[in-house]
Amino acid sequence: MNRRIVLLLLLIFSLFSLEAKAQRRGDMAIGKVNMHAVLLLHPAMADYDSEVNAFLVQRDAVSDQKAKNEHRANQEEINKLETQIRKIRVRITDEDNKFMKKMQSISSAYEESIAGLATAPAALREVEYLKKKDKEEREYFARVALLNGEKEVIEKQLLKLTQFDLKDGYSTPEETSKRLDSIISETTSYIKRIADQKGISVVLNSGFKRLMRNYEGKGNNFVSNNNSLRAIVKGSTQATLNIDPNALRGYYESVNNLTISWLDNGGYIFKSAGNDLINSDIILGGYDLTGEVLTALYKAYKIDPNITQAIVNTAVSY
Repeated sequence: MNRRIVLLLLLIFSLFSLEAKAQRRGDMAIGKVNMHAVLLLHPAMADYDSEVNAFLVQRDAVSDQKAKNEHRANQEEINKLETQIRKIRVRITDEDNKFMKKMQSISSAYEESIAGLATAPAALREVEYLKKKDKEEREYFARVALLNGEKEVIEKQLLKLTQFDLKDGYSTPEETSKRLDSIISETTSYIKRIADQKGISVVLNSGFKRLMRNYEGKGNNFVSNNNSLRAIVKGSTQATLNIDPNALRGYYESVNNLTISWLDNGGYIFKSAGNDLINSDIILGGYDLTGEVLTALYKAYKIDPNITQAIVNTAVSY
C-alpha cells in the first residue's frame, strides 16, 4: 500500500479517535448527584432522631456538664431576645400613635386653613397639605420598617434557639448543627473525589427540586423511630433467611417503603441545617451570574446603590 495512503488513513483514524475521546469528555464534563438522597442516606444519619431533631449521643461527665451549660446559656439568650422583641413592639406602637396624632393635626390644620377660601387659594393649600401628608407617611413607614427589620432579625435568632431543646442522650443544638455540617462536608468531599476521577468539572444537584417540593412537606407524620434510617440499616435479615421467598421479598419491600418515607420527609429532617448546599441546584463548579446581572440592571435603572446591594445579597442567597 502506498505510504501516503497509509499516513492518510492513520491521520483519519487519529482524528476519529480524538473526536470520540472529546465527545466522551464532553458527556462527562457535567455530572449530577441526588444530594437530597445521598445526605439523608449517609450512614451517620442513622443516629438522627427526627422526632427530637437531634443525634443520639453517649456522654461522659465532662460533655454532659458542657451540654447543660449550653442549655442554660441558650435559655438566658432566649429570655434576652424575647425582652428585646417586646421593647421593639412597644416602640412600634408608639410610632403608630405618634403618626395618627400627627396626621390628625395636619388634617385639622388643613381644614381650618381652607375655610372660606376661594377655589384657587384652596387648591394651593391642598397641594401643601398633600406634601406634608406624604412626607409624614414616608418618614413614618421608614421608621417602622427599620424597627420591623430589627425585630425580624431577632425573631430569626429566637426561632433558631427555641426550635430545639436539650434532651438526655441527644446532641445539643450546636452539636446537631456541627454534625449535619460534617455530614455535608464529607459527602461533598466524596462527590469531588469521584468527579475528579471521572473528569467531571460541574456537578448538578438532581434532588434539589424534590427537596423543595417536600420542604414544608408532610411534616414528620411519617417519620418516627420505627422508620428512621437507623431502623432501616440496623435491621437484621438473619432470622428471615430460612423463611419462604415471599416473606423475604416482603421484608425487602418494607425496607423500600421505609426508605421512601424517610426520603419524602427530607425537607423536614434537614430544616434545621443552615447549609445552602442542600438547596442548591449546583454542587460543584459553575459560576453564578445572578448578582452581576441584577447589579447591572439596577445600575441602568439608577436604583440607589445601597438598596441595590441589599436586594442583590438577598437574591443571591435566596
